[in-house]
Amino acid sequence: MTRLFMIALCGVLVFALPALSTDLAVSLSGFSVSMEHLNTLIEEFDPDTELGLSPLRTGASAEVSGTLLSLGDIGSIGLGGRGLLVREVSRDVSINASMIVLFAQGEVALGRWVAIIDAGACYGVFSFPAARLASLSGFGIGLVGRAGYRLPVSERFGLTFDLGLQWLSVPEMKDATGQRYRGRGTPFMDFSGISASIGLTWMIEERSNE
Repeated sequence: MTRLFMIALCGVLVFALPALSTDLAVSLSGFSVSMEHLNTLIEEFDPDTELGLSPLRTGASAEVSGTLLSLGDIGSIGLGGRGLLVREVSRDVSINASMIVLFAQGEVALGRWVAIIDAGACYGVFSFPAARLASLSGFGIGLVGRAGYRLPVSERFGLTFDLGLQWLSVPEMKDATGQRYRGRGTPFMDFSGISASIGLTWMIEERSNE
């Protein structure tokens, strides 16, 4: 059910955004994560690292966003979605933490330099079957701020390179039976950290110069 939800949600974004947008942007990111509580669970499960499990430190994400309202050369307002994944596998043990985020986005441009901030709702999924934690899920809120450089490739296409800070957390999660799981003074799942991304921007509609 969780996978179907995420696939369906991504499909809606991919097909709906072009119809609503003047610009469509797709980007791939690498990022660091906090995951303080989940890393504690890993350490307690494998205290002597006999299984070779490593803490959850880095992950990857994909994002699609579109412009709903262009503010000319000074920026834009839009919406989008991103999926994030952190995974650790060793021998017969697998740990998967994923998140999908729907957000509203504001962009301010100064020439080719851009500053972007977005805020939205997060849906996280966590699975660590060996520790009897399977298919946990929960909701949270998120905030991401980035600064970057946009390099025009043609009249309609451009590349973007940016660095950012993200605060994306799920305080509490539930399993299929409804049992609740909380962190020990920290969010249960925490994708907060530093990100670096590269993206492609496509101008769907030609902007007027008037």
